[in-house]
Amino acid sequence: MKSANGPGPPPSGSGGRGTENSAAATATRMADMETSRASATTATLARRQAAAAARRQAEAAASRAGIEVRILSADAELRAASELLTELWGSPFSDHILRGLVLAGSYVAGAFDLGARPLSTPTVEPALVGASVAFAAVSPEPELHSHITGVLPSHRRSGVGRALKLHQRRWALENLIGTITWTFDPLVRRNAVFNLARLGATVELYIVNAYGLMNDAINGDDESDRFFLKWRLADPVVEAAAAGIAHRVLPPPLPAEGLRPGRDGGPRFFDVGDAERFSCKVPDDIESLRRNRPEVARAWRVAFREVMALAAGGRVLGLNEAGDYVVERGRR
Repeated sequence: MKSANGPGPPPSGSGGRGTENSAAATATRMADMETSRASATTATLARRQAAAAARRQAEAAASRAGIEVRILSADAELRAASELLTELWGSPFSDHILRGLVLAGSYVAGAFDLGARPLSTPTVEPALVGASVAFAAVSPEPELHSHITGVLPSHRRSGVGRALKLHQRRWALENLIGTITWTFDPLVRRNAVFNLARLGATVELYIVNAYGLMNDAINGDDESDRFFLKWRLADPVVEAAAAGIAHRVLPPPLPAEGLRPGRDGGPRFFDVGDAERFSCKVPDDIESLRRNRPEVARAWRVAFREVMALAAGGRVLGLNEAGDYVVERGRR
């Protein structure tokens, strides 16, 4: 029998193995919290810096193009945007839909030609020459889907389209969105150069007849095959493209050639054998072919679809220096 004054369990808070373990666990938790706070602070700082850089690049692009890009909200602006998009596609585009997207916090922006405003009457609103519409996409990480972007023919090849997309990138980064997706017709060569080289977007999917028959001024009665793109806004390729360094794929010497225009302007196939990579050249102006030689345009749609089937499981790496697609085949 132990004496009343003999050794016993230590009083609460007086030490012991259990107390040491608890103190160690608390210290670990506090260290983890401090690390987490430091990581969050670093990530927040990086996002702010990326958004600030994107803002400067967007403003510089707009300045070079002689335009102002801004978010639209006024009824008159939304009507002007719907009229511009309707004119470009020859298919009605409702200003009520634009209003709904604005109310939902989506991206609706316009490009205004500052040179179109008379110096004698500076209060006159500059002319709308381009518009872009995007909305949130359901995905594991925040994404924006750019549904439509258009520029009047009078202002193409003047930097307006690039200024619109860089403004869209700026807006996304400021709203903590890291990726923008959209589709484009892979047969439209100038759009391929713009999207893959000048913006640095990546081809994710080839979708057969994505929108069905559209029967508008741009697509005619052609089927709407599309590349589905992802623009990863913080990717080094995209950051370089935003700074003016176009992205080009440098394939091995003498790559195999899978498709190119023949002498008659129609598609001409080549046997690529067992080549892991091959190039694919599309017409310089598929839209002109649709208007003047629709049967040749349809042949190009079928031919390109067949080439993409040949590369099933592979990927489109981008464009080479000649502006041709470089395709990497999947494992066979």
